[in-house]
Amino acid sequence: MVDLKTLIKNNLDNSPHIANELVEVTAIRNKARLYSFLQSPDCEIDCFESILKMVRHIFPDQEFEIMDSYIRTLDPNQVLARHSLEYADCNRLDGLYEYMLDKLKRSKHRESQDWARLHEVELRRARGEITNDDFPDIVNQLKFKSPEMKVYSQIVLMYCYYDLRKVQKMKDAAPAIQKQISKLKSPFIRTSFMLRLALIMTGVSYHLGEIENIRLYGEKILDQPGGNRLKGLVHQFIGNSYIFSNYDRSLYHLTLSEKYCNNERLAFAIKRSRNFLANYWGELPPYLDFESKEIPDIHEVVFHHIRSGRMIEALNLLKSTDWESLTLNQKGFHMFYKGMAVNDRNCFLESVQYFTEANERYYIHLPLLELERIGENPEIVRALRLK
Repeated sequence: MVDLKTLIKNNLDNSPHIANELVEVTAIRNKARLYSFLQSPDCEIDCFESILKMVRHIFPDQEFEIMDSYIRTLDPNQVLARHSLEYADCNRLDGLYEYMLDKLKRSKHRESQDWARLHEVELRRARGEITNDDFPDIVNQLKFKSPEMKVYSQIVLMYCYYDLRKVQKMKDAAPAIQKQISKLKSPFIRTSFMLRLALIMTGVSYHLGEIENIRLYGEKILDQPGGNRLKGLVHQFIGNSYIFSNYDRSLYHLTLSEKYCNNERLAFAIKRSRNFLANYWGELPPYLDFESKEIPDIHEVVFHHIRSGRMIEALNLLKSTDWESLTLNQKGFHMFYKGMAVNDRNCFLESVQYFTEANERYYIHLPLLELERIGENPEIVRALRLK
């Protein structure tokens, strides 16, 4: 196991000037306090951000390994242990996250118990053990002493509402949550919660079709050090925002998204974005899966058939899907592709309707463009765009 204090002391012995640098980049006020922390086994700095900045400054390529070892030694009754749970969660350090969650659950400290309770409830929702419909009532019944968890309870509700596509409700709630975050004492938690909110609002802006906000929120996240997990998703959102306007910019960000991606679910989503981008611009999709039974994959194959002039194959593939099992968003795409295959106005109008019901303002652009192409009354198209 790597010992953080020993590592830093050894580094300072070899390069004493680094002590001044650490004092400058962290909240540690002087070298005396730094050396007190390093030389005493019982002395801790109650600022997680300072610990993290020291590691990133001296050992940027070993951050996760060193932080993992250090965090596992923390007292679960102390604030550093609570903040380490946020660090592990945001960086997808699943083994460390589960270890610290278990430690906090067994803690005797009320605020540590608050953190464990809320994180466990959110984990159960993510696993499907609690439905999105039941989740808000469960969270609202919890009472917290921890000011961080009072705010975090509002953030996890945003995750739930996102899955339910209640995007306008989320947009309305965001300013109040941002104000609550700004009042938190810990710089690390303030920054981390702000990044969570920015990522949420990147997704909200995407579904509302607010292109400039997608990039604005996304750039805020990309400006922060670390957080490669967030960068993968953010680059996907930004890449998708350029799909209809700039092939090269979209491909650039989606390629970066692949570089930073570190989980299977996001990897699938990126591949589908790459396929859609290629199909939209008449290029060869790089990741078509002709054997997949997943609706998004089937739709990309359908789109490829249409772009290649194979309308019968496209229609047969659409007919093979179970209409009743499709989400509203998928029905919007289904009718868009059907409309392209048969050049049918009513299909495009139905596509608009399903995208509207799904609160999907970004991809509604697709059937509206086709309606313009086939000569639909501009006033009708304008009314549908504002609907």
